Amino acid sequence: MPDRGPLTPAGAGGGGVPKGAAAELEKAPRAIGRMFDAIAPSYDLLNHMLSMAIDVRWRKRAIRSLSLRKEDVVLDIASGTGDMALLAHAASGCAVLGLDLSGNMLREAVRKCGPAY
Repeated sequence: MPDRGPLTPAGAGGGGVPKGAAAELEKAPRAIGRMFDAIAPSYDLLNHMLSMAIDVRWRKRAIRSLSLRKEDVVLDIASGTGDMALLAHAASGCAVLGLDLSGNMLREAVRKCGPAY
């Protein structure tokens, strides 16, 4: 097995990541956010086309499986353009908070869903 060099802690599991990789991982959220910022305006169209609309079906199935009620509150992490948030609210009237690394993806979500979602 190759030597991975010094390790840094990586959670409660006791595993670790090489120190150089840890530094890169710290930069990853910003890089990911920038990448999605660049594709935000065309993300939905590309996602629907490339998945042959399978993404629409699995989102609907996922929301149905939650049996949401109006009094529920949903935290949508990696919310992107808000497709799951919009479906969750439409299914139950529940409150939804969407979080994402990309400001442009969230702007698309607000454009689609309105600021109240």
